Amino acid sequence: MKLNLFTFFLFISAFSFTQTEANFSISKAVLCEDVKNRAPVNEKDSFSKETEKVYLFIEAEGITEDTKISVHWIFEEKEKLKTEIELKKGKRWRAYCYKNLHKLSGRWKVEIKDLKGNLLKEINFNVE
Repeated sequence: MKLNLFTFFLFISAFSFTQTEANFSISKAVLCEDVKNRAPVNEKDSFSKETEKVYLFIEAEGITEDTKISVHWIFEEKEKLKTEIELKKGKRWRAYCYKNLHKLSGRWKVEIKDLKGNLLKEINFNVE
């Protein structure tokens, strides 16, 4: 019985370790027309095909060490751009990136991932 209990605790410890790998949380992730004064302008989930750029604004909190995230811009299930964003250690970090749309209308998706490729956030949007 003691061996089984030991095995159980070993499994729980290993599982707990993999669940706490992220050293921050994303408190806000929105798409918008622009970023001014470190804040998103005109948050949207649908854009005109005449829109030149779509911005992704991110706010992360509780960053325990300097790290990076990757942003994947996906159009009709095909990745069009991958961008990395640095997050610096601290209570809060705001950052943004953008994608030129090149008048590609249809279904878009933005995936935000950690350094190990774990999906942190997904945002779907349309270009009409």
